[in-house]
Amino acid sequence: MLSCVAVIGQQNNPLYIRTAEPDRNLKLQHAVYSSLDVIDEKVSVTGSKASAADRDMFLGLLFPADEHRIYGYVTTTNIKLILVVSDPSAVDRDIKKLFRTIHDSYISLVANPFYSPDSVIESSKFDKAVEGLLAKPSKPVKSPTKLM
Repeated sequence: MLSCVAVIGQQNNPLYIRTAEPDRNLKLQHAVYSSLDVIDEKVSVTGSKASAADRDMFLGLLFPADEHRIYGYVTTTNIKLILVVSDPSAVDRDIKKLFRTIHDSYISLVANPFYSPDSVIESSKFDKAVEGLLAKPSKPVKSPTKLM
């Protein structure tokens, strides 16, 4: 289950943070801010090896925190997308799909001439897209069937 979606600007300023668990809002935001150092470290290591256009935007699992796992994604314009996932059975393939969906929504937002880049996101269309992802339940894990 997706617990939090965050979009962080080029200067590590929060552009958008939305949580599925309002009572854990502060803890999830703390996890997001804690992940920024890990993202900067991973980007600096991969950035020295390849140009921004060549590097893989999906950074993978940044670190596990309590009952959550934090994943990172960096656009070519250095906008950071962070997901906090509470489902331990989530696989990278599914997380990548979530990031692509959020990135596509962000691209649509930036293409709007009334949005100024690197400013707080207040778009209801973007918010509805993220809200739809937060509302989706995680896929149930199939238990192996016993053959008798």
